[in-house]
Amino acid sequence: MVDSEFADTMQLIYQAGLDSEQWPAVLDRLGELLGASMTCLVRHDVATSEGAMVAVRADPEVARRYTEHYAKLNVFAQRAGNRPAGTCMTDRAVLSKQELFKTEFYADFLRPQDVHSILSVYVLPEDGTRVAFGRPHRSGEWEQEQIDLLRPFAPHLQRAALINLKLGASRLSEMSSAEALDRLAQGVILVDAESRPLFINRSASEILADVDGLCVDRFGLSADNPSQTATIRRMIAAVSNNSEAPAAGGAVGVLRRSMRRPLSVVIAPARVEPSWFYNQRPAAIVFVSDPERSARVPLYHLQQFYGLTPAEATVAIEVSRGRGLQAVAATLGITLATVRTHLQHVFEKTGTRRQAELVRLLAESNAGLRIDSSVPRGES
Repeated sequence: MVDSEFADTMQLIYQAGLDSEQWPAVLDRLGELLGASMTCLVRHDVATSEGAMVAVRADPEVARRYTEHYAKLNVFAQRAGNRPAGTCMTDRAVLSKQELFKTEFYADFLRPQDVHSILSVYVLPEDGTRVAFGRPHRSGEWEQEQIDLLRPFAPHLQRAALINLKLGASRLSEMSSAEALDRLAQGVILVDAESRPLFINRSASEILADVDGLCVDRFGLSADNPSQTATIRRMIAAVSNNSEAPAAGGAVGVLRRSMRRPLSVVIAPARVEPSWFYNQRPAAIVFVSDPERSARVPLYHLQQFYGLTPAEATVAIEVSRGRGLQAVAATLGITLATVRTHLQHVFEKTGTRRQAELVRLLAESNAGLRIDSSVPRGES
C-alpha cells in the first residue's frame, strides 16, 4: 500500500467520524485495499445475540436479513465475544473451518455471498462493534499479510467511532429539541427501556433535585413508593416492547414523602431514532408536573404577545404570582408608584382591568413554558 492510499483512507475514516453516513465509503475503501468480497460494520450483543449490520460489496438485502435472523446464528461473534479495541483476528482463531462449514450461518448466509474466510477488527468492544471482511473461496484464507495491512487503521477506526458516539449524544439532544424542552415548565425525561434517563430538561432536574416523590438511582427512574416504582418501570417496559399500541403508556400520581400533593407522571412512547454509534434508543418520554410549583410565564413571550416592555413584563409576572404591589416593589427594587404605573400600562396592553383578570390571562397563555433564568429588573 502506497502512502497516498493510506492518507486517503485515513481522511475517509475521520470524515466518517464527523458524519456517520460516510461509513459505507470507509468500508468500501478498506475492502478494496484488502481484496474483500464483502465488508461489513457489525454490532453484536454477546448477552442477547442480537445484532445489526451495514454492508457494502454485497446484496442490499444482506444487512436486513442479518439483523432479522442471522445475527443470532453468528457463531463467529458468539465464540469470539468482545475483544479489546484494535484486535485483528480471523475466524480460524475461534473455530475450525470444519465447525464453521457445518453451521446454518455459513450455509445460508455466508456461502451465498461467496464469503469463505472472515477477518475482523474490533472497533468498540463495549457493544461488540467491529469491521468484518469476507473473502471469496477462490482467494483462500486471510493471512498475516492482510492482518498487518489492516492493523495500522485499527486505532483510527476506534477514534472515529468514539467521535460518532460523542456527536450522537449531542444529536439526541438536538432531535429532542433540547433547548425547547428546557423552556417547558413541565418536567420532561427521556428514558431507555430500562428506565435510565437519557435526557432531563431543566424543570425535571429541579423536581428530581427535591428528592420528593421521584429521583434517579443506579437502577433508573424511581419513586419514593416501591410499588409506584414498579408501576412506572412496567409502563416504560410496555412502551418499549409495544410502542405502536394505542394504549401504550399511562399516568401515575406519585406520592411524596413531604405529604405535599402528588406529582403527576405521564408516560408515552418516544420515537427518536438513534444513529449507528449512538444506539441508546429512547423507549419512553416521561412528563412530570408538580402541582405545588406556580405557573411560569416566559418574559419574552409577554413582550412579543402584548408589546410589553421588559419592566412591564417583569411586573406582570410578579403580580401573577399573587404578590401585593408593595412586595413587588421591594422585590424589584423600585418605588410603589413605578409599580402602579407599569401595571396600568400592562392592563391597557392586555385588555384587562383587574389583577385577577391579568392572572387568569397569563395562566391561559402560559402554555407550560418557563420564565427565563435571568429576568431583567424593572426600570425605575
